[in-house]
Amino acid sequence: MPTLSRCIAIDAGNTRGKAAELAGLEVLRRWDFDPADPLAGPDFPWGLPSGLPIGLSSVRPLDGALLDHLRSIGDLLVLSGSTPLPFRSAYLTPSTLGPDRLALAAGAMALFPGKDLLVVDAGTCITCDLILGGAVFEGGGISPGLSMRLQALHQFTGALPLVAVTEGQWYPGRSTRDSILAGVMGGAVGEVRDLASRMRRKYPGLQVVVTGGDAAHFVKNLKNSIFAGPDLVLQGVRAILQHHVNTHS
Repeated sequence: MPTLSRCIAIDAGNTRGKAAELAGLEVLRRWDFDPADPLAGPDFPWGLPSGLPIGLSSVRPLDGALLDHLRSIGDLLVLSGSTPLPFRSAYLTPSTLGPDRLALAAGAMALFPGKDLLVVDAGTCITCDLILGGAVFEGGGISPGLSMRLQALHQFTGALPLVAVTEGQWYPGRSTRDSILAGVMGGAVGEVRDLASRMRRKYPGLQVVVTGGDAAHFVKNLKNSIFAGPDLVLQGVRAILQHHVNTHS
């Protein structure tokens, strides 16, 4: 099977946009962009090299002008629930499965082949997805991320302040700010810790892989977890692109 020597992988998230040129799983160059206005930057998308296969994972509606430009510089694969994948999926509604979760699963399987995995993405939302045997995406859970929880406390109460995500005081919080952080940070970490504990009892040897913008708050409080780095979605897009090349060669 032909090996995909280099490619462009793009991750348009809810709050951050990232693109990279990859050789295998190694990032050679990267570009950051505003996913709400992807055409605004001078470097992305206009500075992307031409002639390389391009994979795009987006949780937002796709900008037509961006798609036109990407198609003009390379063969474009837009990830969706109907994209052929390098793994089996037990998900019952594939059309509603976010492409970021597909890419995270593919990236984790590429980094940890053959392993039972719980992939935790601590971003705008916290997603926890179960992969068995490095081959089957079983599904998972979605809950509000740290910033969303903090914003909800401020928005839906009359007096609680808006607190930024930062290192918090664990119980007991001795100020309103610290009490909010203790509740939100402790609750979110405890939620993931409990899930990981239950899954490890069911699947001994399960590896917990953590990524996302708030990953550091989870890794330090989850036993035997591995920080996969900030490029797991991009690496997963590359793995899905490689599968696409394999099946169309």
